[in-house]
Amino acid sequence: MPESLDYQLTDVDKRDPNAIYNQAVNEQPSIKSAEYEIQSAKKGIAIAKANFYPRLSAFYDIRTNYSDANEQVTGTEFTGGIDTVGFVRESRETVVRPSARRVSETTPLETQVERNLRQSVGLTLNIPIFNKWQTRTAVSKSRIDLANSRMQLRQKKNQLEKDIYEAYTQAKAAAQQLQSAKQSVQASEKSFSFAEKRFEQGVISSYEFTSAKNQLNNAKTNFIQAKYDYIFKLKILDYYQGKNIKLD
Repeated sequence: MPESLDYQLTDVDKRDPNAIYNQAVNEQPSIKSAEYEIQSAKKGIAIAKANFYPRLSAFYDIRTNYSDANEQVTGTEFTGGIDTVGFVRESRETVVRPSARRVSETTPLETQVERNLRQSVGLTLNIPIFNKWQTRTAVSKSRIDLANSRMQLRQKKNQLEKDIYEAYTQAKAAAQQLQSAKQSVQASEKSFSFAEKRFEQGVISSYEFTSAKNQLNNAKTNFIQAKYDYIFKLKILDYYQGKNIKLD
């Protein structure tokens, strides 16, 4: 006959749905998510309450600038010509000087940065006088969010507990179904063995022999279906316990 799985038939009796729930409630992602939502809602209340208090802000600003059009004179260069600068009043003689031009270059970056450096520091005090009702409304809304988050956590825990007890009940029923299928196979095997001997002795017809054989095959098929259904139900309980799902 097929594998009886006697060790697995007793395995479900070793499971405690209450212990499975206590373990699952600390590991299930849906529960963890709901718990984080509660923490977030608590932070939201603290943030909303912060608007009741004055806020003092400090700032510090430092800036400078640079331009390649900013030039500085570096010297004078004579061009070789002569420029007239005036006349002597009495003699009307011309007064001249050597022609020259200024030489300049772009002011270096370091120099411009240092010259154009500006710094400022200040404080800003914000006193909430006219927004008290807005703040109270925000705090109330945050408290409602917290209450909703707690309610959702309770609902998810209740649903998780319900699912675990249903899975446990289904596993127990599957174990009973497997046991019945096992007994059916055993009974069919005895019936077929008896029919086979009677057929060899010519006591029964081939139709009756074939019927007994088909009955045994059906019993084996039902046993295999019941076996894998039971294994599947046990794997569901393993999932809630956080075990790795393996199909041996």
